[in-house]
Amino acid sequence: MERAKPTMASPSTVSTTVRVSRTSNGRVQSTVGWSERGTATASVLFCRQTGQTIGASAFGAIVNGVLAARLVGMGDLDSVTRALHAGTAPEVARRAVSDAVRTVYLGAGCAAALPFLVLLFLAPRRFPATD
Repeated sequence: MERAKPTMASPSTVSTTVRVSRTSNGRVQSTVGWSERGTATASVLFCRQTGQTIGASAFGAIVNGVLAARLVGMGDLDSVTRALHAGTAPEVARRAVSDAVRTVYLGAGCAAALPFLVLLFLAPRRFPATD
Protein backbone atom coordinates (compact mmCIF):
# COMPACT_ATOMS: atom_id res chain seq x y z
CA MET A 1 0.00 0.00 0.00
CA GLU A 2 1.42 3.36 -1.02
CA ARG A 3 1.52 6.03 1.66
CA ALA A 4 -0.08 9.36 0.94
CA LYS A 5 2.31 12.26 0.71
CA PRO A 6 1.90 14.78 3.51
CA THR A 7 0.26 17.97 2.43
CA MET A 8 1.69 21.33 3.29
CA ALA A 9 -0.21 24.52 3.92
CA SER A 10 0.02 27.02 1.13
CA PRO A 11 2.02 30.19 1.80
CA SER A 12 -1.17 32.26 1.64
CA THR A 13 -2.80 30.09 4.34
CA VAL A 14 0.20 30.44 6.62
CA SER A 15 0.34 34.18 5.96
CA THR A 16 -3.35 34.60 6.76
CA THR A 17 -3.01 32.57 9.97
CA VAL A 18 -0.06 34.63 11.16
CA ARG A 19 -1.85 37.86 10.25
CA VAL A 20 -5.00 36.88 12.19
CA SER A 21 -2.94 35.81 15.19
CA ARG A 22 -0.98 39.06 15.20
CA THR A 23 -4.16 41.08 14.78
CA SER A 24 -5.94 39.42 17.71
CA ASN A 25 -2.90 39.83 19.94
CA GLY A 26 -2.58 43.46 18.84
CA ARG A 27 -6.21 44.14 19.69
CA VAL A 28 -5.81 42.66 23.15
CA GLN A 29 -2.58 44.54 23.73
CA SER A 30 -4.15 47.83 22.67
CA THR A 31 -6.78 47.55 25.42
CA VAL A 32 -4.30 47.36 28.31
CA GLY A 33 -1.38 49.46 29.49
CA TRP A 34 2.27 48.64 28.87
CA SER A 35 2.69 47.06 32.28
CA GLU A 36 -0.12 44.55 31.60
CA ARG A 37 0.63 43.57 27.99
CA GLY A 38 2.58 40.43 28.83
CA THR A 39 -0.17 39.15 31.09
CA ALA A 40 -2.87 39.96 28.53
CA THR A 41 -1.01 38.24 25.69
CA ALA A 42 -0.22 35.19 27.82
CA SER A 43 -3.87 34.94 28.87
CA VAL A 44 -5.06 35.04 25.26
CA LEU A 45 -2.55 32.39 24.18
CA PHE A 46 -3.39 30.19 27.19
CA CYS A 47 -7.11 30.39 26.48
CA ARG A 48 -6.57 29.71 22.79
CA GLN A 49 -4.40 26.64 23.49
CA THR A 50 -6.82 25.33 26.12
CA GLY A 51 -9.74 25.74 23.74
CA GLN A 52 -7.90 23.87 20.99
CA THR A 53 -7.07 21.02 23.37
CA ILE A 54 -10.61 20.70 24.70
CA GLY A 55 -12.08 20.99 21.20
CA ALA A 56 -9.81 18.33 19.73
CA SER A 57 -10.54 15.89 22.54
CA ALA A 58 -14.29 16.56 22.48
CA PHE A 59 -14.59 16.19 18.71
CA GLY A 60 -12.38 13.10 18.80
CA ALA A 61 -14.72 11.58 21.36
CA ILE A 62 -17.70 12.44 19.17
CA VAL A 63 -16.11 10.79 16.12
CA ASN A 64 -15.24 7.67 18.12
CA GLY A 65 -18.75 7.48 19.56
CA VAL A 66 -20.46 7.83 16.19
CA LEU A 67 -18.13 5.33 14.53
CA ALA A 68 -18.52 2.82 17.37
CA ALA A 69 -22.30 3.07 17.15
CA ARG A 70 -22.42 2.77 13.35
CA LEU A 71 -19.73 0.11 12.86
CA VAL A 72 -21.04 -2.53 15.27
CA GLY A 73 -20.19 -5.96 13.88
CA MET A 74 -17.80 -4.71 11.17
CA GLY A 75 -14.67 -6.04 12.87
CA ASP A 76 -11.84 -4.05 14.34
CA LEU A 77 -11.19 -0.45 13.38
CA ASP A 78 -7.84 -1.26 11.72
CA SER A 79 -9.47 -3.55 9.15
CA VAL A 80 -12.16 -0.93 8.44
CA THR A 81 -9.45 1.74 8.02
CA ARG A 82 -7.48 -0.45 5.61
CA ALA A 83 -10.63 -1.15 3.60
CA LEU A 84 -11.45 2.56 3.43
CA HIS A 85 -7.94 3.39 2.19
CA ALA A 86 -8.07 0.57 -0.38
CA GLY A 87 -11.50 1.63 -1.60
CA THR A 88 -13.05 -1.74 -0.76
CA ALA A 89 -15.01 -0.71 2.32
CA PRO A 90 -18.72 -1.46 2.36
CA GLU A 91 -21.15 1.41 2.00
CA VAL A 92 -22.05 1.14 5.70
CA ALA A 93 -18.46 2.08 6.66
CA ARG A 94 -18.42 5.02 4.27
CA ARG A 95 -21.74 6.24 5.61
CA ALA A 96 -20.48 5.88 9.19
CA VAL A 97 -17.45 8.05 8.46
CA SER A 98 -19.68 10.56 6.68
CA ASP A 99 -22.04 10.68 9.68
CA ALA A 100 -19.12 11.15 12.07
CA VAL A 101 -17.69 14.04 10.05
CA ARG A 102 -21.13 15.63 9.68
CA THR A 103 -21.71 15.39 13.44
CA VAL A 104 -18.34 17.02 14.16
CA TYR A 105 -19.04 19.89 11.75
CA LEU A 106 -22.48 20.46 13.27
CA GLY A 107 -20.94 20.47 16.74
CA ALA A 108 -18.21 22.87 15.61
CA GLY A 109 -20.81 25.17 14.07
CA CYS A 110 -22.81 25.24 17.30
CA ALA A 111 -19.62 25.73 19.32
CA ALA A 112 -18.71 28.72 17.12
CA ALA A 113 -22.21 30.22 17.10
CA LEU A 114 -22.60 30.28 20.87
CA PRO A 115 -19.64 32.58 21.66
CA PHE A 116 -20.57 34.75 18.69
CA LEU A 117 -24.05 35.28 20.10
CA VAL A 118 -22.65 35.95 23.57
CA LEU A 119 -20.24 38.46 22.03
CA LEU A 120 -23.05 40.26 20.22
CA PHE A 121 -25.10 40.74 23.36
CA LEU A 122 -22.51 41.16 26.10
CA ALA A 123 -19.43 42.80 24.61
CA PRO A 124 -19.11 46.56 24.61
CA ARG A 125 -19.41 48.17 21.21
CA ARG A 126 -16.02 49.93 21.42
CA PHE A 127 -12.68 48.99 22.82
CA PRO A 128 -10.72 51.95 24.10
CA ALA A 129 -7.20 52.26 22.75
CA THR A 130 -4.52 53.01 25.33
CA ASP A 131 -0.97 54.05 24.67
